[in-house]
Amino acid sequence: MIQNTLIVDDDNLSIYLTKTTLERTTECKNFESANNSNQAIDYLKYCIEKNKNNFPDLILLDLDMPNGNGWQFIEDFKQIKSKIKHDISIFMLSSTYDKGNIIKAKNCTHITDFISKPLVKQDIENIKSKIEKKNLVAIY
Repeated sequence: MIQNTLIVDDDNLSIYLTKTTLERTTECKNFESANNSNQAIDYLKYCIEKNKNNFPDLILLDLDMPNGNGWQFIEDFKQIKSKIKHDISIFMLSSTYDKGNIIKAKNCTHITDFISKPLVKQDIENIKSKIEKKNLVAIY
């Protein structure tokens, strides 16, 4: 179940459209956003330091952003992941057509999948399915 989502994107219109799509197609009502990877990591560190239970279940991560792109987020996330006692699914949500980045995202163990912008209902179904499958594997 997706209850909390962190949208990491430098485009406010994209954040709005992604949030609206999620609100209409999931039970998620709690959203945070960050305009770059540094802000997103700072938010996660804040949750760790304050023992907040509002860690995101889902992170939708843009690739190309100034002041810390998606790959920088993944590198920084690896450094703090052991301090996070919550399962977070990261989906790269990007408009890139660079096949190298798409392949890299699909092969990265910290990224559940790559999704092309804009986020649509079928993408949400794919996200839900992959999160459910991931949770079932974790149980067994």
